Amino acid sequence: DVKHAYVVDDAGVTAFAGYNEAEKLVPLVTDRKIIGIRQVAEILGEKLAPHVTIHATSAELVYLPVVFGDNYEERMIFPCWQLTGESKTGGRHFAVYVDAFTGEIYYYTE
Repeated sequence: DVKHAYVVDDAGVTAFAGYNEAEKLVPLVTDRKIIGIRQVAEILGEKLAPHVTIHATSAELVYLPVVFGDNYEERMIFPCWQLTGESKTGGRHFAVYVDAFTGEIYYYTE
């Protein structure tokens, strides 16, 4: 199940659309601020740069669904910065996700 949430200001979700319109959105946290793209670049520079050189072609804030275990009903959707592009060392396409609250890094390569 995928939802698209539209946020206009800091008051919360303005509108959403998805396959299951009746499922309620559950707030993850209410007292934290989202990490900005500048801080994301610093995090990647510190944690990822020593291991791989990447050329990011796009960056956007997305909601990343994470499934826990084999049960698809146990899932959460985390706001993450998604950077996509190409690895300079291997020439492979990649997607890097940085949790917008914690700075935790997840990545996918082809």
